Amino acid sequence: GLDTLVNLEVLWLQENRITEVKGLQNCPKLRTLSLASNLIESVCGRLDNQVALEDLNLACNKIGSFRDIPYLDKLPSLRSISFADPHFGANPVCQLCNYQTYTIYHLRKITKLDCLMITDDQRHLAEATFVKKKMYYNMRIKTLKRNTTNLLKKGTQFKQSKTNEIGCNLNALLKTFKLLQRELHEHERNAGHHGDGPSPE
Repeated sequence: GLDTLVNLEVLWLQENRITEVKGLQNCPKLRTLSLASNLIESVCGRLDNQVALEDLNLACNKIGSFRDIPYLDKLPSLRSISFADPHFGANPVCQLCNYQTYTIYHLRKITKLDCLMITDDQRHLAEATFVKKKMYYNMRIKTLKRNTTNLLKKGTQFKQSKTNEIGCNLNALLKTFKLLQRELHEHERNAGHHGDGPSPE
């Protein structure tokens, strides 16, 4: 195991069918770690003690969402991260819209992404794009909330109007029913009076 390798600085574990990152808690001096071409779906919470880690290669795994990216910003020494490289391939997350922008924006300390140096222009563009998109989505959320509130209000009003309409129609039906009952009683009473008269000779 790695338990006794407390001074280990470089570790290559690519192409080992690894599904979970573990066993590195006793390697606090690790500076370079390659986990490329494995079966890892997430590294969240798995590298917490890697305070010296500078170069991390996660290319060609099964990482498919953005959730791992902000977590990696907790690594204080990280300067190079690869979710893709020309030799091993890429993770599914690399195919997501705005992958590069999202990664550069959230990992402020890194200088290299997917084996390529990050320029100042790329960083400024990523920050501007992310802020703009964040404002856009916040505005969309507010609009959706407002529209939802209006729809609920209209739905309540419509329900109330229909309830009132049904109530009015029901009252009208009850009045008509009572009127018919009264007419029926009068008709029966009149028919009874005629029946009590003298029989024809």
